[in-house]
Amino acid sequence: MNDYFLVAAPQIDSHKADGKRIECVVFVATNGIASHRWVIQNTGALSLDIASLVDAGTAARVMQRLCEGETVLFYQTFALEQLELWMEDRARD
Repeated sequence: MNDYFLVAAPQIDSHKADGKRIECVVFVATNGIASHRWVIQNTGALSLDIASLVDAGTAARVMQRLCEGETVLFYQTFALEQLELWMEDRARD
């Protein structure tokens, strides 16, 4: 099975003086047999990063939910290779 479901869980820093902020997002991809986990730091471009994985409308809804502290299940599946490349690009930024 090469189709993976993707879940994003925000880690919120609520100790900021200017309110809550996403510190990082934990992404977990699973196909029911294998799971892979990545942690992406929020460098200020998280919205653009997510928009490079899904369409802009979906990315905006995902970001809104993440900012509210919700865990998000993406409503499409991804090839593991696509996710690995995407995560590698985020780690370089």
